[in-house]
Amino acid sequence: MNRYILLSLLSWSLHLHTKQEKRAGYQETEVSASWTVTNNGTEPVSIVAMKIGCACASIDADQQVIPPTTTSTITAVFHIGDRVGLHRQQATVSIADGTWVKKQPQAEEEGNENIQEIVLPPPESIVAHTLSFSVDIEQPIKLSRKVLFWRKDSKAASKKVRVNINDPEEYSLLEYRRLP
Repeated sequence: MNRYILLSLLSWSLHLHTKQEKRAGYQETEVSASWTVTNNGTEPVSIVAMKIGCACASIDADQQVIPPTTTSTITAVFHIGDRVGLHRQQATVSIADGTWVKKQPQAEEEGNENIQEIVLPPPESIVAHTLSFSVDIEQPIKLSRKVLFWRKDSKAASKKVRVNINDPEEYSLLEYRRLP
């Protein structure tokens, strides 16, 4: 099966270069984005590789091999940590026709029953799909201006800064002074 036929047999939840936008509160620890892909063909297809561009994110699929007329869900998770603001992530999911994940024969050692042997398909049968999502993480405190400048030859004058506190129960302004 060539790559053009493979492309027409898959249908994504949105479109091939699927893009999602997410928002997160500053207290959240992770945000996930999910896509579904359906095999509309008569033969199985395999997810042969998945990679995401940052160590702060992970990607996984609920099925490695997608049988005909079956849907698989691919989920990417962004781990927020101490990040704030807008973050963009891109993942590449490579899919090939046929079944390319094979169960390895039972190993003699105990505890190895879940080992899988990955047999790579020929490169011309692999189609890479780009999935992207952005996460806008709320800041706990926002300042209207982060830096204030006074010119050396200007007279001393007050300048305004707006402080927006998203959670007044957790954060509060202890003191502020108005300059004369």
